[in-house]
Amino acid sequence: MGWQPNYQSESQIYAKYILKNHPNAKIAILYQNDDYGKDYVKGLKDGLGAKAASMILIEESYEVTQPTIDSNIVKLKSLNADVFFNVTTPKFCRAGDQEDERDRWKPVHFLNNVSSSIGSVMKPAGFENSQDIISSAYLKDPTDAQWKDDAGMKAWNEFLDKYYPRPTAPMARWCMVTRWRRASCKCSSSAATTSPARTS
Repeated sequence: MGWQPNYQSESQIYAKYILKNHPNAKIAILYQNDDYGKDYVKGLKDGLGAKAASMILIEESYEVTQPTIDSNIVKLKSLNADVFFNVTTPKFCRAGDQEDERDRWKPVHFLNNVSSSIGSVMKPAGFENSQDIISSAYLKDPTDAQWKDDAGMKAWNEFLDKYYPRPTAPMARWCMVTRWRRASCKCSSSAATTSPARTS
C-alpha cells in the first residue's frame, strides 16, 4: 500500500531546489538519530550528488530522549550556515523554531513534512517564528484555514462531527487515520476483485 511519499524522495526535492536557487549554500542539518532521520539525510545527500561534501557543513543528530534541542540549534548557528535542513518531529520542531527566533538565526529553512502541520507545529511555535519555511505536503491539513471551504474537508468534518465529535488527538492525526482506513479498504477491495480464485 505504497501511497505515502518516502523520506528520501522528499529530501531529493529539497536538494534540487537548493541546487537551483542556492548553489553556494552552506547547509546545516539537524536530524533525529534513527532510521527516520537518516533516511532524510541520505535523500538530501543523494540529491546534492557530488556537491554534498562541499555544501553540507554539519550533520547534527539529536536523541528522542533529549529534553530540548536548544544546544543543537546553538551549535548549528555558530557555523554561520545559510541553509537549515530541519529533520525533527513536531515536539522538537516547535522548540527549534522558537530557539531559532530567539537567537535571530535566519537561514533558508527546509522543514520535513512530518512536522509541517499548521495546527500541531506552526501555531504552537508562533506564526511569527514560522515565516518563510519551505516544506512539502501531500495531504490537506485539516488545521489549515485554506481548506475550510473545500468540499472534501467539509465532508470529512461532517463525518467526524457525527461519529467522533470530541477528538482528543490533534485533528491532523485523525485526518491521517481516515486516509489510512480508506486506502486499506481500497486495497482490500482491489485484491478481492483481482485475485484468482483458489482451486483445490
